[in-house]
Amino acid sequence: MKKLSALIVVASLSLVSTNMYAQEVKDNVQIVVQEDQQDMEEVKLADLPDAIKKTLTEKYAKQTPVKALKAKKDGRIIYYVKLQQGEEYETVMIDAEGNVIAPENKAINKIGKSL
Repeated sequence: MKKLSALIVVASLSLVSTNMYAQEVKDNVQIVVQEDQQDMEEVKLADLPDAIKKTLTEKYAKQTPVKALKAKKDGRIIYYVKLQQGEEYETVMIDAEGNVIAPENKAINKIGKSL
């Protein structure tokens, strides 16, 4: 009977500590996302660097830029540009020199719903 009681106590403590750890991880993820979003600033499409405008015209001619954000990542400036074609949206990451870093729909998840 003592072993069963001890087992129940250990199991209960394990559940409590697991829940506390999960909450801590969740809180840390939210803090990181908030910090990432704070480092981003919206940029008027007309104010994008000429190299980015050229890349958008050449590589994404069928899509319309609708919004852009600027962020500093790994010591360099990165632009997240949201493009629209009909009802479809795509977010591309482009550096200040016009190089496409990541044409990925998941980029929007990385930066939250900002775009």
